[in-house]
Amino acid sequence: MRIDFEATGATLSPDQLEQLSRIIYLIEDGWHSWAGPDPEHESLEPYYSSHERHRELLSKSYTQSLAYPQSTHQSIVITNADVDEGAAYSFERAYTFLNQCLDILVENQRNDGRFFEHVLGPIDPELVSLFHTQRPPLRWQHGGGKDEIFKLLEDRIKDFTDRSVRPRLLVIVDSDSRWPGHVAAGNERLSRLCSDASIELWILHKRSIENYVPDRAIRQYADDESELRARAEAILRLTPTQRDHFPVKSGLAADLHADEKVLYADIVGSPAAKAALPNVVAYFIRHFAACSTEDLHKRGCLSEFVTLVELIRGEL
Repeated sequence: MRIDFEATGATLSPDQLEQLSRIIYLIEDGWHSWAGPDPEHESLEPYYSSHERHRELLSKSYTQSLAYPQSTHQSIVITNADVDEGAAYSFERAYTFLNQCLDILVENQRNDGRFFEHVLGPIDPELVSLFHTQRPPLRWQHGGGKDEIFKLLEDRIKDFTDRSVRPRLLVIVDSDSRWPGHVAAGNERLSRLCSDASIELWILHKRSIENYVPDRAIRQYADDESELRARAEAILRLTPTQRDHFPVKSGLAADLHADEKVLYADIVGSPAAKAALPNVVAYFIRHFAACSTEDLHKRGCLSEFVTLVELIRGEL
């Protein structure tokens, strides 16, 4: 998060100096960056009189902020006024907001969180490493199903609204899309809630995380578990569109929607329709260490995950 300080012109009181220092310590932790003013601006001299070592810290952070486009990062304006002024946060309210870790809410923390680290790592290994620092600025949070996520979000929004700040949240959910253009139940309601609360929501383009497992990982899985080879080969023979929507964990249901019957017309009634690999994500996470951007490109998801990385970076 970029921090932009707008001084009112009044001399900073000892209490305000202490409040500002708490915010700058969050920059020192690597959670946020200094966007302005220039660290040599006269408004900051009273602060340096008791925190001289932060002059170099802010200079480095300011230089780094200038190196990245403003449009790709969220920002907050803080002021030394005792109360908020327009869009500017008072020191106290700013600290309440900035001291929140960025929670990335997923349906299953164990599987989904580790899966996303696995596929985002080849794109931005530094970002993934932040999840494992001593004081991580972001973390995966377990949400459960979409109904549970909706309720959890309502509670978090109310809690932080009562404290006059918004929660620092990003939500990632499966699309559960059964055919091209299908909008699964709950997605629109979740989208409205997140939009109203200014919370970023990422709905996966494919049906679920299982639909993103690279071809090489599935082939390796079949080599290690020979009894699954026929199922794996059947999934690899699907067209790209079929593969994006196929229920990998269970295989096709008996009561298909008309659009699903069209999509899977060439395999309905054949063994391929039941080609389930329920543990493929767990295998991918534990045994396929060499996931590459080329794997993601071949599975048709590299650009999607590049955009997701940019979204997460922007929220930080």
